[in-house]
Amino acid sequence: MITGRRELYFFANTELFAAQVKTAGDSIEVAAPAHLYSAKHDIESVEVAPDGRLLVMSREVSSATAPLQVIVGWRQLLQN
Repeated sequence: MITGRRELYFFANTELFAAQVKTAGDSIEVAAPAHLYSAKHDIESVEVAPDGRLLVMSREVSSATAPLQVIVGWRQLLQN
């Protein structure tokens, strides 16, 4: 996401970085990235306010999922 002054990017879905971007004519200069934010959970979205402040939304993604159960012969079970 390029905001005009800096480019924001994610690393491993939990780290937010920014790099200052300068353009002049046909050239572009990108500074070394700076770490902005570490989230405990995956970063879902980032909103940038006109004054440059950030709103970072993250949510917990459960690593525990219910096991898949396959029932063989389910039609016979319905008839009983």
